[in-house]
Amino acid sequence: MKTKQPEFTLVELVMVISIIALLMGMILPAVSKAKEQAKKTQARTEMNSMKVAITQYETTYGYLPTASGADDNFYSGGTPPEYDELVGILSQTGSYASNGNLRKVKLLEVTVPGEYQDPWENDYQVTIDANYDGVTTATRVAGMNTGTDIPASVIIYCNGPDGLIHYSTPSHAANKDNLYTVPTSWGASGHSLK
Repeated sequence: MKTKQPEFTLVELVMVISIIALLMGMILPAVSKAKEQAKKTQARTEMNSMKVAITQYETTYGYLPTASGADDNFYSGGTPPEYDELVGILSQTGSYASNGNLRKVKLLEVTVPGEYQDPWENDYQVTIDANYDGVTTATRVAGMNTGTDIPASVIIYCNGPDGLIHYSTPSHAANKDNLYTVPTSWGASGHSLK
């Protein structure tokens, strides 16, 4: 004689589904936070790679890759396309590959020819001490206190997850998700590379 197996009741089924939903609700924010942290780490790594490439360029040629003029050079996306030119020179890709890198030394690895963007698909911002006065002026670096001279030959800046540029002035609050290659003690309102 067979005994009848007890079946799940509707109440038990609803309880199991609600427990699974509760566990998923607890896990998803942690996974999302881990993904965002991984993107920040990727951005820090890419900014460091670009800084190393610029330093290697200077070692190879005896001068920093700069646009015309004697002032500090600021490279950002948009028009004119100086940032694209800088990336092309360092990576030997894109339409600017032949500019300024006569030995054709590939100093920067890029996945898309001529492009080097942060994980949030924005161009990095780069300031180079083109006049070799030992400082980079923060008036050219978005997100830093204006008028601050930073003792660095190269500063690389990332707008962070929100993609917004925020200046540390009384009219703008500090943006804590921005990333820099200089210590925050030099006027940066975001997080520096460590």
